[in-house]
Amino acid sequence: MYNIKLDKTNGKYVTIIDLNTDSFVGRDGKICNKIALTLSDDFGRIFHASNAWIRHRGVKPLFYNGHTINKSEALGQLLLFLNADSTFELIGKRIFVYPDKDNYLLPVCYDETLMLYFPTEPIIKTENSEKLQNTGV
Repeated sequence: MYNIKLDKTNGKYVTIIDLNTDSFVGRDGKICNKIALTLSDDFGRIFHASNAWIRHRGVKPLFYNGHTINKSEALGQLLLFLNADSTFELIGKRIFVYPDKDNYLLPVCYDETLMLYFPTEPIIKTENSEKLQNTGV
């Protein structure tokens, strides 16, 4: 897996075009599955992300136990945020990505306008921010 590094500290919208599962053995000896999203930007550049920004929790991996998706985990939060009932419904969805501390782009699974109230998380301005500010939200 690889990801695009940004030289500047701003994000952009991308489209989820595919997803894969990476399996590995965890510290407890159990098999762990991690979802890797294949993302495409408006210039057709393809990159992967297997972590996401989660509100109040920072960067978290998109783990999947193979049977159920826990809505409190990162993958569940991604599904809720994008109004998807399954991982397959993520394909074709647009999502904002923002760089982590190493400047790798990661999906943001919360409303960017709320970041004004949570200064420990990145403050993200997107096209939705202006719409909500104009309505007084």
